[in-house]
Amino acid sequence: MKILYFTQYEVTHEDVYEALQKMGHQVKKVSYEIKDYCLDYQFSEWLQRELEQESYDMIFSVYFIPLISKIAFVKKMKYVVWVFDAMTLSMYSQMIFSPYNYVFTFDKVDCETLRQKGVKNVWHLPLAVNVERVQQQLKENVYTELEDSVTFLGSLYTGKYDFFSQIKGLPEYMLGYVEALVTSQLCFSGSELMQEMVTNELVQELEKYATIECPEEFFYTSKDVFLDMLLKKVTITERQSVLNQISQLQKLTVFTNSDTSELPCAITRGYADYY
Repeated sequence: MKILYFTQYEVTHEDVYEALQKMGHQVKKVSYEIKDYCLDYQFSEWLQRELEQESYDMIFSVYFIPLISKIAFVKKMKYVVWVFDAMTLSMYSQMIFSPYNYVFTFDKVDCETLRQKGVKNVWHLPLAVNVERVQQQLKENVYTELEDSVTFLGSLYTGKYDFFSQIKGLPEYMLGYVEALVTSQLCFSGSELMQEMVTNELVQELEKYATIECPEEFFYTSKDVFLDMLLKKVTITERQSVLNQISQLQKLTVFTNSDTSELPCAITRGYADYY
């Protein structure tokens, strides 16, 4: 197949590109700085010019981009997506229902959520790894300084990624209730307790302190947005808790750009490239 791979230089792009080529496909990798995932005339014109230069069997990306889906719909082309990260609000665009989409996501719960909303062309596909590359890198590099250390590489989602904490003016009783929700969800890992406990009444209260804009093209609600914020809060709390427990028992080296002030026993080494 001839594939136009639209990339934003995500951490998986080199491995995905190599894998597609090894499978025998012809792949052209292109990129563009999109200003708006739903409406960007310059991007639309650029992508259509790319598609007119050669005859492609499909467009591929690792994030669902509604604007690409629109162009694929008009041209009656397959648009294949392999989501390797948490589901973004762009997947709540009406374009997710396009029959020309083929969406694969690593998160089984996200897959079921979209199916329950009526999305037909969505499937669960776990994460993958470029075994050959990793094995070669392990042969070439010996990190002796980390041999006696547990190593964490990734984000702690603090600061600008902690969206719920950016809501100003919440009363103490609501902050206490949310903290209890987060703690309860951590006690029942794998359950959907948070989804059940974020009631319409709670959402109405939160809306007094934060305005959620839902453009017409999207079918997400204020409840979906607040739930997403709270689930991210669960992730933040869980990562900090687990890493703190590890650091009490074992030498812990953390590679991250996030604030690590809540991990006083960890050795912070800054950002490390995923590749």
